[in-house]
Amino acid sequence: MSFLRGQDEEAAWGSGQAVESLLAQFREIRAEQIAILPQFDDALWEETRRAVWGPVMLRWVVTKTYQHTAEHTHDVLSLALYWAAVVAHLRE
Repeated sequence: MSFLRGQDEEAAWGSGQAVESLLAQFREIRAEQIAILPQFDDALWEETRRAVWGPVMLRWVVTKTYQHTAEHTHDVLSLALYWAAVVAHLRE
């Protein structure tokens, strides 16, 4: 799996890469992540490991990833709806 992180993420957004391409890459990575979830047994879901945020369980990481996706989806949809309303208003 290739993840966009930190400077790589900044470079990708500033590279002129088409949004469609970034979204396709995002969907591919997300699908890979979802595909591996059934491989984890109950004990692994509750096992605590050290991470950037401190000691966390896999359950927390997956939940945080889902929340983070929802947050970005909200932001993108808000912008899309705003600009759609602006364009509609300008066309009146």
